[in-house]
Amino acid sequence: MNISASTADKNSGFNSKVGYLGGMVESSRAGFARKVEAVAVSLDGKYGGDYGSIEGGTKVFSADAEAVGKVFTGEEGKYGFEAKAAAQASAISGEVKGCLGSKDSWAVLCAKGGANAGPAGDLGAKAIWDDNRESLQFGANGKFIGGLEIEGQFNWKKIKEIF
Repeated sequence: MNISASTADKNSGFNSKVGYLGGMVESSRAGFARKVEAVAVSLDGKYGGDYGSIEGGTKVFSADAEAVGKVFTGEEGKYGFEAKAAAQASAISGEVKGCLGSKDSWAVLCAKGGANAGPAGDLGAKAIWDDNRESLQFGANGKFIGGLEIEGQFNWKKIKEIF
């Protein structure tokens, strides 16, 4: 069972799963992304405003695995790479993510941290230049039980407008 609620602007809301088993498959010329998740109970929430956002979530008796491998060589105006491998199984886990800035600002900086009562591993990196939006996305993450993920985006078009 999956229960979701969002505000009219889609920036805030919560999502709850009970007895959930699901997956995601994405394939393109750039590469692939796969994710599988099984969870007994989870609760996620988010709040977004003009100057940033905060998200948090917890899972009880869960397992998931994710693999991403993409190389952007100009399709849709994107250049760069994204790679990630992650897996975890836990009795209980939680994480919180905070971001400063919005998609319309000149910079967005995000950090995510969490803890896990069970085996977990996560390693990844990305650097993508988008010609259409004139923006640079970058990020790195690593996790062993608890972890830290840092992401950012600079919007060159907005920076040029300021100067």
